[in-house]
Amino acid sequence: MNTPLQTQLYADARVIRVTAAQTAALVIAFLLSHWSILLWILLADFALRAFTYWPSPLVLVSRIIVHWVGLPALPTFAPPKKFAAALGFGFTALILVLWYTVPVDAATIAGVALITLAILESCFNVCAGCYIHSWIVAPVRNKIYQRRWAASSRISE
Repeated sequence: MNTPLQTQLYADARVIRVTAAQTAALVIAFLLSHWSILLWILLADFALRAFTYWPSPLVLVSRIIVHWVGLPALPTFAPPKKFAAALGFGFTALILVLWYTVPVDAATIAGVALITLAILESCFNVCAGCYIHSWIVAPVRNKIYQRRWAASSRISE
C-alpha cells in the first residue's frame, strides 16, 4: 500500500507520458482552431499538477488509458516532474498572454515550442523540465540543505 509520502515522491512514468501526449494534442487543437478555452483548460490542468497533489483531469484520463492498455506502473521520482509541470504552467500562461496581446505568430511559436517539449516527453521520455530541475533547482536546494546541516551540527557540538 502506498503511503501519502510515497505518493508525493513517486509518479507513474507511463501516466506522465500519456499526459504529455494529451498536452501536445490540446495545444495542436488550439493552434488549428484558435479556441483559447483549450489553453485555459490546459492552464488549469498544469496548475493542479504543479501546485497540488490532486490529480488533474488529464492525469485521470491518462490513468484510465494506461490501465485499459494494461501497462504496469513504472515509478519515477516526482519532484522534477512537478517542476516540469510548473514550467508547463508558465509556458501555457505565456501562450495565453501572447495570444491576447501580440500578433498570432508569437503565440504560435510558443505553442510549437510547448508541443515539441510535450512530444519529447511523450515519445522519447526526454523531460526538459527535469533536466532544468537537476541543473539548477537541485544543486541550489542541496547547498541550502548542506548549510543548514553544517549550521545545526556546529550548534549541537
